[in-house]
Amino acid sequence: ESLRMSYRMLKNAGMAEDEGALKKELMTIDHLIAKCYDDKEREQLMRKKTEKQMMLDKLVDKKGMFSKPASAFYKNKVYERLGRNRPSSS
Repeated sequence: ESLRMSYRMLKNAGMAEDEGALKKELMTIDHLIAKCYDDKEREQLMRKKTEKQMMLDKLVDKKGMFSKPASAFYKNKVYERLGRNRPSSS
């Protein structure tokens, strides 16, 4: 609770990412890729998507979101929803 204000300041300054924002960005990038006709632009979007997915994976690992048995049950469903394969370390 004592870190809440400092975290909010970092987030407002664009210094801290949260999983909700990353998920929204990934969905937007997926939509742009689906509508993109330029190969060069599509390649750039794919690189950006990979970068954002890696950031989300690091954030999820850092927070230990799937370390508890109750949340581990939904792990595959979350990854399916995000359109990715399960991570190799299950």
